[in-house]
Amino acid sequence: MNTSKNQGSSSLKTTSFIKRLLLGLLIVLGSSYLLQQLLPRLKALSPPLTSKQTVAITQIVPHPSLDAIRKGVMDVLREGGIAEDQILFENAMGNVATAAQIAHKFISQKPTIIVPITTPSTQAIYAAAKDAGIPVVFGAVSDPVAAKLVPSMQQAGEGITGISDLSPIPQQVNLIKAILPKAATLGVVFNPGEANSIALLAVLEEVCKSQGIRVMRSPASSTTDVVAATRALVGRVDALYIPNDNTVVSALMSLIQVAQEHKIPVFSADPESVERGCLASISHNQYQLGRQTGELVLSYLKGTPIKDLPPTYGKTTELVLNLKVAQALGITIPEEVKQKAVRSQDATEHQRKQLVGIVQVIEHPALDQTRMGIIDALKKEGIDEGVQWQSAQGNPALALQIAQHYVGRQVKALVTIGTSPTQMALTAAKGSHIPIVFASVTDPASAKVLDTGYPVTGVSNFIETTLQVDFFKKILRKEQPRIGVIYNAGEANSVILVEKMKAIKGVTWLFVTASKTSEVAQAAENIVSQVDAIFINNDNTALTAFESIVTVAKSKRVPVFCSDIDTVEKGAVAAMGANQYELGLQAGEMIVRLIKGDDIKNIPVAWPRKVEIRLNHKMAESIGLSFPEDIFKAANDAHLMN
Repeated sequence: MNTSKNQGSSSLKTTSFIKRLLLGLLIVLGSSYLLQQLLPRLKALSPPLTSKQTVAITQIVPHPSLDAIRKGVMDVLREGGIAEDQILFENAMGNVATAAQIAHKFISQKPTIIVPITTPSTQAIYAAAKDAGIPVVFGAVSDPVAAKLVPSMQQAGEGITGISDLSPIPQQVNLIKAILPKAATLGVVFNPGEANSIALLAVLEEVCKSQGIRVMRSPASSTTDVVAATRALVGRVDALYIPNDNTVVSALMSLIQVAQEHKIPVFSADPESVERGCLASISHNQYQLGRQTGELVLSYLKGTPIKDLPPTYGKTTELVLNLKVAQALGITIPEEVKQKAVRSQDATEHQRKQLVGIVQVIEHPALDQTRMGIIDALKKEGIDEGVQWQSAQGNPALALQIAQHYVGRQVKALVTIGTSPTQMALTAAKGSHIPIVFASVTDPASAKVLDTGYPVTGVSNFIETTLQVDFFKKILRKEQPRIGVIYNAGEANSVILVEKMKAIKGVTWLFVTASKTSEVAQAAENIVSQVDAIFINNDNTALTAFESIVTVAKSKRVPVFCSDIDTVEKGAVAAMGANQYELGLQAGEMIVRLIKGDDIKNIPVAWPRKVEIRLNHKMAESIGLSFPEDIFKAANDAHLMN
């Protein structure tokens, strides 16, 4: 046996083992180091989104273009893993004061990030969110620098960034000159209270001056002023231009009507407005602009700080033409302009696609649920295209204009949500024989929508008032309670309900009116010290300002009851009412039958399939109120009404 040789071999093996061990340790340490270096980058690329993250979205007013932006944002969020229940949404209905209330509400809910759409909503949100440390990503702010939101378009502000929809004004003026080479005066209707509009007007006037065009301003501080502001320009301008002004775009149908009466061509910075009667537009694709906004939001949720996400402009613009309007005005669109258009809005082609036109009395969570139910019922049957909706913002005259617009499009079904739009639709559709399907009309017989001989059917949201009052009396534990009611005497639906309430014995009623949302809080102040409870019964004006009622009532420890079950989340102590989404599904099923060829005579008027009871335990406790045991049981069971 050669000992030295074996010892040498053993030594070599030991040395080899140590080398392998050291190499292995180096690899492990090196891998660990690499992982430490790479992990933050990997997380930045695709970190998991948590179920705790919430995104709050708000916009200043309901309008197809802003809705398209919101849809773009939400589609990107869903694709990125954000669930429906992680997204909050509120609409300010064109009211800056409401926008401020929404801002404070969102701050109290502490979302991960807030997404305001338009300049007024962004200014309101940022004023509240900045101190709360909640980041903001805006969409559709034309000039965020002028609005003092960001220092420049290359640098995010303090906790804020977003996407600008600054109009391509030089291109828009060039378009006007290409179509109307002799145009010398351009009229602009705008809201002087919108910083966005003032900034755009300054740019427009500068560009027009270089083209030899004079700009005539006509201010409209609210949607109700738009008609008068438009009429003030009649006979003085060669064309009208609509900037990205939320007030004017919201009342566009009334402006279009005046323009059509006087053969005035209307150009718009809003592409969706071309379908509604404007002649032409070069503008941002609103849906894609929303997707850009959504991508910024996702980047933040995945770990990128706001400071590393500079604001930017919308990526794409598009030219849209309305050839039918051009023909009606006797205007010949140059071929080179037609060739550049991404959409030439030929009326006959559009009418074939336009199946359903929806008019909603006002944008409100309960009525929004009804609309969602209608649209979901249509989608279930593959009716995805050709469905449009617009809010009348509580204005019957605007509801009439919207209904007339849909009738002109020869829709297969005219759908109304609320009593006044249904009444207006009957006027608009007279002679056309377009079937009307309504939803959320409390008493269609008393509202005289059933005895006209016109093809109409729908779903009432009526719940027996006596049933509701008995329910509230049990909670109050009083035989003859004093109950205050706030309602708008201009809403036919509410007037009918008030008459029904007056006939109920065992209650001392105190009625007070509020003709608009800004009057609701004062109406509550006027009665809160004289009643045991306040009851809001399907009045759209009061429901829109519901939280202001709760604020007043809570200060006096007075419970607020409601017929809208969604208000429990906003502070109602208890509610008994129709399931609004289910109501929409019922109406949607009727519409599907009509589109598939069924005769409206075979589709009778229906009542709610599902009635729900909801309780707000926390609010009841805060004002010293407790629920009887049988009320607890009733709230936990689904009540079906066949």
